[in-house]
Amino acid sequence: MLWIYGAWRIYHHVASTIVFWKRYKVTNAIRTTEQCTESVEPKSNASMGRCSIFKRIQQKNWESPICGDWLNQLEQDVRDLGANTILIAHSLSCLLVAHWAAQTTLKIAGALLVAPPDPEAQVFPKEAHGFSDFPLRPFNLISTVVASENDPYADIEFSRSCANSWGSDFINIGMAGHINAASGLNDWPQGELILENLVNKMDA
Repeated sequence: MLWIYGAWRIYHHVASTIVFWKRYKVTNAIRTTEQCTESVEPKSNASMGRCSIFKRIQQKNWESPICGDWLNQLEQDVRDLGANTILIAHSLSCLLVAHWAAQTTLKIAGALLVAPPDPEAQVFPKEAHGFSDFPLRPFNLISTVVASENDPYADIEFSRSCANSWGSDFINIGMAGHINAASGLNDWPQGELILENLVNKMDA
């Protein structure tokens, strides 16, 4: 599906992914007040006034995802990264975030949810277990849902309904398929702008 990393390059992968974006305040939008010491790719973004660090969660089973196992890994990584973290999720991982947000006591800065799939869709992966009955209640965090009008995994109204239930902003980017590598988005500058707007909303 897709992995958003560093300069928003999009890659194919066997399963949906989730990325942590840890924000560091900067001085004069050039140098960080903290060192970017994680073993992941830092991205200096003067427009957002931060040194951004993207870290991809490493799930143990991508071929046959089990929601409980993915939840445990997500909880552990969020606990390690702390409250100044933004989750960026694609496809199945959007449902994972919904499950996690309904039960965690941890706090994060926000979430960007891209192309949530409809478990009732015929193409929903049968190998995925435990994701379907996902909570439809407001998140205790700022979030944005991004969806496409011709996503084979979800009707646009399904995505809009999820956003409304989760208390998320909703963005329809038009005809963009499953918003993955096959969509031809390349570095997806629109996605970076959506993330920047989300960050600005959190800082307001």
